[in-house]
Amino acid sequence: MAVDVAHAFNSNRVEVTRKRPGAEMQVFALVDVDDPILRLEAVRSAVQTTPPRAQEMVTLRSTRPDAMYQIDATVVSCKYEQTVRLVVRREGGIERVQRRQFFRVRTQMPVRVELRGDDGAVTQTLDLNTQDI
Repeated sequence: MAVDVAHAFNSNRVEVTRKRPGAEMQVFALVDVDDPILRLEAVRSAVQTTPPRAQEMVTLRSTRPDAMYQIDATVVSCKYEQTVRLVVRREGGIERVQRRQFFRVRTQMPVRVELRGDDGAVTQTLDLNTQDI
């Protein structure tokens, strides 16, 4: 199923991370999409880390109710105005990441099943231990 960039990244919270070890994530809001070009604006007026530079590779992530989406992009420009404005070019397709793997809680629950005959008397008892239901 093809995913529309505007749908996947129509959010006030687009996480932008540089493609290098130890890079910090910055939060941007999507301003405009002219695929493959995306225009973003920093959510906070004071950016606490240095924004990406032109020609730098970044990863964009956006969380929607149905999934998390991510794309790789190249920074086209980064301007410092009242907030940081970032223009990126999408490189490749949109990756859809299932969210349930991030929210699954490991559980175990003991269950006792009693099998009864026609007269209602217990004929067999099964002790089970459910896991990850």
